[in-house]
Amino acid sequence: MNNIYYELAQTQLALDAAQKVIRRQRGKLFGKNLLLVGTIGLFWTACKMLDESEKKRKAEKERADAAEAELAEMQFEKDICCDGKASVTKKDV
Repeated sequence: MNNIYYELAQTQLALDAAQKVIRRQRGKLFGKNLLLVGTIGLFWTACKMLDESEKKRKAEKERADAAEAELAEMQFEKDICCDGKASVTKKDV
């Protein structure tokens, strides 16, 4: 009978030790998961900011291209007179 009590006590101690290890591992995994979620959130925010920046860059490039085209058109329509002043001329065809 003493052997049975001894075996039960040893089994109970082993189960308690296993539960402590499991709780400790859960705590570590929770911390790692929290760190992973934070890192993913940081990357998500960075990607959104890069996307917004890229959209702004494209819009500014389109605006600059339009202004450049308008300037080229204005320069194309001007002629230099003999006195060095610019005048707008219209070509009637």
